[in-house]
Amino acid sequence: MAPWDDYGQQVLIHGFSEAVKTTYGGKTIAWRIEKAEYRKLKLFFMSVLWRASISQQTFYKRISLGPFEDRLRGMILNEDLGDSQDFSIVLARFEDVEIRAMLDPHPEKFDGINYCRFYLPGFIVLSSNSKCNTASPDGLRCCHANKSVSAFDCGRT
Repeated sequence: MAPWDDYGQQVLIHGFSEAVKTTYGGKTIAWRIEKAEYRKLKLFFMSVLWRASISQQTFYKRISLGPFEDRLRGMILNEDLGDSQDFSIVLARFEDVEIRAMLDPHPEKFDGINYCRFYLPGFIVLSSNSKCNTASPDGLRCCHANKSVSAFDCGRT
C-alpha cells in the first residue's frame, strides 16, 4: 500500500460524514470538506492512477497512461504534486452512500479531456491522465490547494 492510502480512505469514508452540503433549488449538488490535507489526498489519487496503469490484473486492463506513466511515477516518488492541472481529479459522490459498487476502471473522454474513471465505494473518481484543466462549469475543483475538498452529486439512477 502507498503511504497515502490510509489518508485517502479516512477522507472518503469518514471525512464526508462531516462535509458541508451545497444546495441549489433544494437539491444537494455538492459536498465540501474544509480541512483536508491536499498534499496527501492528491498523492493518494495519483498513486491509485499509477498503480492501476502498471497493474497486470485483469480488473485494471483498460487503464494505461502510456507515455505519462514514467512521469507520474517520478512525481509520486518525489512527492511532486505538479500544479493543479497535473493529473487532476474530479470527484463525484453518490448521495446514497450505501451504493458501494466496485466496477472496473476505464478510460473516458469528457469535455475533450482524457480521464480514467474509477469507482470507489460511494464515489466516482475521474482522474486526468496528463495535464489539463478540470474545473467544473462553476469553477470548482475536487481538490483545492487551500485544503478544501469538494465532491459533486452523482444523482440517482
